[in-house]
Amino acid sequence: MADQNFVRDEIATVAKDILYPAFGGILRVQDDTLLSRGGGKGVRLYDEIERDCHVYSVLQKRKMAVIARPWTVEAASNSRADKKAADLVREQLNNLATPEVGTLEAMTTIPSNFDLACLNLLDAILKGFAVGEIMWDYVDGQICATDIKAKNQFRFTFDEKYLLRLRTPESLYKGIELPGGKFILHSFGAKDSNPMGLGLGSRLFWPAFFKKNGIVFWLTFLERFASPLIVGKYPAGADDKTQADVLAAVGSIA
Repeated sequence: MADQNFVRDEIATVAKDILYPAFGGILRVQDDTLLSRGGGKGVRLYDEIERDCHVYSVLQKRKMAVIARPWTVEAASNSRADKKAADLVREQLNNLATPEVGTLEAMTTIPSNFDLACLNLLDAILKGFAVGEIMWDYVDGQICATDIKAKNQFRFTFDEKYLLRLRTPESLYKGIELPGGKFILHSFGAKDSNPMGLGLGSRLFWPAFFKKNGIVFWLTFLERFASPLIVGKYPAGADDKTQADVLAAVGSIA
């Protein structure tokens, strides 16, 4: 007989954490960069990092390397039911949402498939976590996932049970409870199972910040000192027309 005296429940819960207290049942952000620099922007602060051309290119290379890999769906066994389930999943992922927009005469297909869903979820690499909402519908008598829509991380928070909650105008802090099987969550970089993760943005913020401000200071310096200082002179007692001519000449050189 198996030993039934093992402990099933989590003991070191968030509620008992002396280093990482939750307030009002909602997890607090652990990212020191967001706490010190985020202000009202929160995780949106890291959108500014991605505007750096070098940061963006490296992140895109990392994401593309993931979605470039082939994927397969394999049946759990050789049974007919398992094979049928695998075929259904494979068909859904292959045909996942390819919407068309435009007029009937000129329809345009928007790339929106499983690879794009994965690409959007890889935003967690920078921000710590990413959220996608699954759109369910009936297709040929089957309940199918028709699309996975990327959502802004700023709109979500987590409770003490690590469950995702949606912040709304009526509940900005605690958010509202979400149904199961509706949202996909991808977390990155957390060392203590924190669903908020700890993205590369926390490490990249200061190098990108100093780089951006260094360029600003350098351009300001060049604007002032890159060309010689222009001095216009006119003899003492010169009339107003002579002074105006000298001023106009200096202005044209500048």
